[in-house]
Amino acid sequence: RVKMCSRSLLIENGNRLILIDTGMGNKQSEKFFSHYKRWGNFDLIKSINDAGFGVDEITDVLLTHLHFDHCGGASFLSPESGKIDVLFKNACYWSNKLHWDWATNPNQREKASFLKENILPIQESGQLHFIQQSEEYAKNVFPNFDVLFVDGHTESMMIPHIRYKDKTLVFMADLLPSVGHIPL
Repeated sequence: RVKMCSRSLLIENGNRLILIDTGMGNKQSEKFFSHYKRWGNFDLIKSINDAGFGVDEITDVLLTHLHFDHCGGASFLSPESGKIDVLFKNACYWSNKLHWDWATNPNQREKASFLKENILPIQESGQLHFIQQSEEYAKNVFPNFDVLFVDGHTESMMIPHIRYKDKTLVFMADLLPSVGHIPL
């Protein structure tokens, strides 16, 4: 297996605390993790806490796409109820309608990447919102924040562009997952 990691980004933007992607989470079976090993000992909740925040402070979760390694941490297996529930109870979860439809009715090639137990609890919680596509960009999704829609890795993946001071930070997700994907 190739050692890769799934990164998330936490952004303070005015009165909003925005999390981009959530990693694969930890609710899957041992068999699942024997195929998809999590590299390192990083934990999403611990990382959020280490940054000085709690999960209840997250106002928005933007999921670049709904493959299991980018949205699995958005939900968890509740020890009390034994059911899968959303982790960020006070957040709006953001996707887009084209990608949501693609993820909930995938083709054979991507079927194994879209896990219903990761996706459907978001919808069932009533916290799912769609970013509207207009041309190739969604402008001003949040203050200082635009989204570019791209196809390739998967249909209608969202690439956040965050303006900070005089720079623009582009969260590439799996559009550019490693330096090996940069053409010479």
